[in-house]
Amino acid sequence: MHLLINRRRYWQGSYTNLGTHLQTVAESPSDANSESKTKLVGVVDVTALRDEAVLQHLQGADEYLYVSGLAVSKRFRRRKIGSCLLKACEMLSVLWGFKYLVLRAYEDDLGARTLYANAGYRVVSRDPPWLTSWIGRRRRVLMIKQSNFLNLINSTFQL
Repeated sequence: MHLLINRRRYWQGSYTNLGTHLQTVAESPSDANSESKTKLVGVVDVTALRDEAVLQHLQGADEYLYVSGLAVSKRFRRRKIGSCLLKACEMLSVLWGFKYLVLRAYEDDLGARTLYANAGYRVVSRDPPWLTSWIGRRRRVLMIKQSNFLNLINSTFQL
């Protein structure tokens, strides 16, 4: 299995908000009979953002990497692919000089929340009650992780 990283620039309103969006894909070699040489098994996106509602939880930061769209093919789940994709996001945060990684998860999705907690993310806030009770949306939690080169090295050898 290997990771394929696609990086592209995107426009976010004004020239000063030009940011980076990255998609990381996990691929696995497929059968020899298949037309393609690899099979997509997982994907995750990271985007550099500056949302004030999030920044209030990130001491000393003016920007962060937002992790979204983490998905692993059902056939390949429970094989640490999600953990590897999160680790790739953390490596990028270190390489690009970001101090924090941020993501949102549904409060009732214990599988996803356990994955994120095991990867070092912690809950810092929840959607306001009016958003879920009046509008009827599932309640989400905001989870953050501080990016640190030494922690990255130590945790990489524990995967």
